[in-house]
Amino acid sequence: VYFIEKGIVSLEKNKNVISFLGSNQIAGLNDYFMAEANVYTARVIETITAYEFDKEDIICSIIGMQEGWLYLYLNNRNHENVLIEKCNLMRGNGESRLKDSLKQIGKYFGSEKEGALRIPKCFTKKIIANYSNLSVRSVTHLCRNLVESGFLAENSKSFVLLNNITNSYARLEPEATTI
Repeated sequence: VYFIEKGIVSLEKNKNVISFLGSNQIAGLNDYFMAEANVYTARVIETITAYEFDKEDIICSIIGMQEGWLYLYLNNRNHENVLIEKCNLMRGNGESRLKDSLKQIGKYFGSEKEGALRIPKCFTKKIIANYSNLSVRSVTHLCRNLVESGFLAENSKSFVLLNNITNSYARLEPEATTI
């Protein structure tokens, strides 16, 4: 079990990106009833500071607390919500998957500046393509369309979402979740 103090990791299963974790999040508690190794592979995409704990010790500590089972239940619900969100994301066409992926990543990891939401550079086209279940070539093509439509700013180094979408990004704050 890892507590991520800072940085970003992707959670992958069979080389497919399922989710991302960042600051103040915990990796490795999603499979607390399974004897085998973690369900997901965590891949560092931005340098992290993390603390490693023995899973058995963490589970014993949590179960020993008065609200321990409630915590594990809520952790499981959060994990289910991540999977449901991912399934819902995959139902759209390529452009909507890419837009929704960028909005989602921007919501949790982006920084707003001058009316635009900048996604960290560690989220490359290859990583975004994998997360959106698209090819890198499709992402490149769709990004051109999104620049033309005013959703993205033209920037070859990183993704910059323009603030002409329904809501202001200022209200979007990352939540601490556990997977």
